[in-house]
Amino acid sequence: MTNTFVRSALVVAATATSLFGAPALASEQTAKLPEATNSLEIPFEDMTFADSGFAAYGPRRPDDHSNRDIMVSDAYGKVASGPHATITKFPKGFKSALHTHTGDYYAIVISGVMANYRPGSEIKHLSAGSYWFQKGGEPHITECFSENCTVVLVQDVAFDAQILSK
Repeated sequence: MTNTFVRSALVVAATATSLFGAPALASEQTAKLPEATNSLEIPFEDMTFADSGFAAYGPRRPDDHSNRDIMVSDAYGKVASGPHATITKFPKGFKSALHTHTGDYYAIVISGVMANYRPGSEIKHLSAGSYWFQKGGEPHITECFSENCTVVLVQDVAFDAQILSK
């Protein structure tokens, strides 16, 4: 990832977490965000979330109506097509299949209690203000332990998932 992108990711993360009660990263306040034509403020309750097409086992099957999908709202960029910061919501009880992603990403928990772990490693419960870095290509499991699991996901490539086991 480029230094500019990482600085931008940290600014987005700091802004998002400061809105939800976690301390901001003051030293990163001067990093440049992706260009926008106008200033913009969108309250969380006014964000529009869309079905990501991904469920716990990977891309959702057309016959699956289990409501176990990951919901997304782009803060900048487009989650499906390139660099992005995306507000991502997971349903209570969500537990992914073992999977990988093509690109690295950062995730900052803004509500709920989540975990992102490699098989055989300690499962750390990550509450609001916590974050994780996920290396592209590394097998892992993502889990939501509470109501309203929401993260800011920042990635310099389009989001994808390759399922390794179901």
